[in-house]
Amino acid sequence: MSSFIVVIDGDCQFCQFSVRILRKIISSDLIILAQHDPGVSDLEKQFPSEFWSMDSIKLIKEQQVLIKSEAIAYLMREAKFIYQPLRIFFLLPKSVLDRGYDWVAPNRYFWNNTCSITSPADKV
Repeated sequence: MSSFIVVIDGDCQFCQFSVRILRKIISSDLIILAQHDPGVSDLEKQFPSEFWSMDSIKLIKEQQVLIKSEAIAYLMREAKFIYQPLRIFFLLPKSVLDRGYDWVAPNRYFWNNTCSITSPADKV
């Protein structure tokens, strides 16, 4: 079992729900940090990438930072056996998956009106 560092961009209920799902389906150890945690700035220095400024899930894998659908696809490789059929979605082109991710990210308020990153006022 390997350990992964995952950086999420908020601490709203949608983000916390996503974290609970990740912890449930991933068989590896996960270290999950919020973007505003003090340890993230150390990670930014240790693993330089242009992706740190993006509002996206970030996965530190070896010496690189993966974001959006690529990060989720890599995490799904570590999913428990029962969840492996979900990987079929990642046969879609990365551009399609990232477009789906980009739609969900600004629409998080649809699931919860109190997201610390995106609120209904941002939609106007």
